[in-house]
Amino acid sequence: RLFGEAFSAIENRNEEIDLPVGGFKLKIPTNLYLIGTMNEIDFSLERLDFALRRRFVWFRYGYNTDVLKEMMLSKRDNLKIDDDEINAFIDKATRLNENIDELNELGKQYEIGHTFFSEVIDIAKQFAGRPGYMGKVKLFKTGGPVDVLWNISIAPMIAAFLGNLDETQKNDQIKKMREMFVNGK
Repeated sequence: RLFGEAFSAIENRNEEIDLPVGGFKLKIPTNLYLIGTMNEIDFSLERLDFALRRRFVWFRYGYNTDVLKEMMLSKRDNLKIDDDEINAFIDKATRLNENIDELNELGKQYEIGHTFFSEVIDIAKQFAGRPGYMGKVKLFKTGGPVDVLWNISIAPMIAAFLGNLDETQKNDQIKKMREMFVNGK
């Protein structure tokens, strides 16, 4: 009920807009900048999509290996992970996105963002100091951080992306991507 009025307030900065609920007024100052992110695959409400697209400037900012590396290194803190592990992870994330880009059913608009992949460091921190993870944390250890990221986040996302395929085709694609991402094959 408020989107239309909010859009009007954005378009007519410094003018009070009467809201349809509660007798409130909304005024957005000219020095307030709205920055948001949206994946193309998130566009599901057609009318809202058009309303957003009409009122904002759009820039494509896709997956970026340099940003991913910077994020992973800054999130690492005191966590002991070899740079080789981080580089291998970035290479596999890049290969996974290349695989997604090449699929007829998907394409570049379905690539997984660098912010999403950087969560592997947060997961790795949960493993630090546990049996089998004394000293340096290995991202690709069986049942380790990459497996967890794959199982709880990446696989379900890819399954949703491939929702139009029959179960056998979908499972085959997911298995192929997992082998490449988790095992490097």
